[in-house]
Amino acid sequence: MDGAVSLSKMVDYTICLEPQNELEQLMLSTLDASYNESINVSQYQPLRYRPIGVSIETKRTGENYHEAAFQLQVWLAAQFKKLETLGNPFHSRPESLFFPGIIIQGHNWLFVAAVKDPTTSRITFYDQIRIGDTQNLENFYRVIVTLQRLAQWVKSTLPSLYTDLLSVSGGTS
Repeated sequence: MDGAVSLSKMVDYTICLEPQNELEQLMLSTLDASYNESINVSQYQPLRYRPIGVSIETKRTGENYHEAAFQLQVWLAAQFKKLETLGNPFHSRPESLFFPGIIIQGHNWLFVAAVKDPTTSRITFYDQIRIGDTQNLENFYRVIVTLQRLAQWVKSTLPSLYTDLLSVSGGTS
């Protein structure tokens, strides 16, 4: 994979980071200096300077879950590859890298995670972790709380990841 994802494998929705101050300047200089079109695997213009934190794939009830899981696996693997084109994501953080995803199939919301090991570069995918559903209020609240926690993770984790990554690459990958 070259860091680009074919249009047929794009996800439906994302939760993105809105970069501020230093990070925004690092992204602008990195993209301008390297002629990269986007900080993400997506070339979609509104996402150019907004790192994707959570990728969301939707399927109707009864549609193939495994197809959705495969689509997210391809997307998340490409997201890791895109990070590597910007620099060494393990330079200042020896721990594994993690990107979350969600598959919504009908009423059911399922959590997906892609974890990249820094020593082997192997990506492990975890899926079919039930979040909740939209069929009753209690399960719907579980969905809302999970979305809030993932949005908080995006705000608290991605700024340092991208700042470290782009600072090390000197904004000129």
